[in-house]
Amino acid sequence: MADRLKDWTPVQELRQFASHDWLSGSNLNVMLNVMYEQIKVVNPAVELEYKIQSTYFYVLLRAARKSHLQGHEYYSGASSLQSVGTLLANQPHKICFLSHIQGNHWTGIAIDAVQLHISYGNSMQQAVPDDLKDAIKWWLALYFTSPFTWEPLAITAQIDSYSCGLLAANSLMHYINPNIHPLLLPHPADLDVAHLHWGNMVISSHQTKEGNKCTPTTNKSTTELTPSLAGRKPGGEMISPRISSRSSSLHHKPSNKQPGVSEPPKKQQKTLDTPTVREEETFDGELVNVCRAEKKSARGKTQGRPRTSLLDKVTQQCHPPGDPKKL
Repeated sequence: MADRLKDWTPVQELRQFASHDWLSGSNLNVMLNVMYEQIKVVNPAVELEYKIQSTYFYVLLRAARKSHLQGHEYYSGASSLQSVGTLLANQPHKICFLSHIQGNHWTGIAIDAVQLHISYGNSMQQAVPDDLKDAIKWWLALYFTSPFTWEPLAITAQIDSYSCGLLAANSLMHYINPNIHPLLLPHPADLDVAHLHWGNMVISSHQTKEGNKCTPTTNKSTTELTPSLAGRKPGGEMISPRISSRSSSLHHKPSNKQPGVSEPPKKQQKTLDTPTVREEETFDGELVNVCRAEKKSARGKTQGRPRTSLLDKVTQQCHPPGDPKKL
């Protein structure tokens, strides 16, 4: 669920949504979680018919079959696989999960225990790998006596080299509810916007491993990013990725000025190595790491980097003569 994500992902890995890198398994897990939550809002009973397994499910399944072929009686993840298989047999429903094949490609799989069908979607339009088919067939035979038939899963054809994870996840959500999750358009520009959109959705409901949830953004406390990052959802709806307005504190510090107390005007002194910062500057929506060169202490003195002798002279000239405390 979006307020209690079933997986966690390092914050630095979220940059994958704004790049042409492959999405990691943990990023795909949280993205699937958020996608599925949108369906649950419309149909809360969807969990009775469709259940989402994580990207680790096929990893466990493949390792279990390998251990079985090697003659091992026990294998890692046996209890997890057994609980999923037992529930699938006793209360027939559908399970959906992503499988990572050939070391570099994500595909989608939906197992229908009601109709005894297995739907497989590959954005490269390739056939089901034999090892994947054998692993699933072996696992299902532990709980079902009737064989399952394979059929294609609707999925957008991939024409780039990095969108397989997004397209496989989209195909599974389309399988569950095609109205809420239509198939994505194949053009790379549309897929880039979709990556940004889902990355923003993940960030809005992101939860770290320690359980410290980030504050979700709302329409009352958001600042639009620069127009160059805005885009279109596949279908024409505009997308404006948003960030919390609290980020503007990177650029502006709260004033220590007391209400009703006026301060004498101060001379603006420019230096060669310190840029002038104007009070009227506003946050332009671009996150940067800002390191203030100077800051004011409680007594009003300037603190910061060590001053040169020239800066010391300039500073001394700014103080009124006859005040020994400031010289």
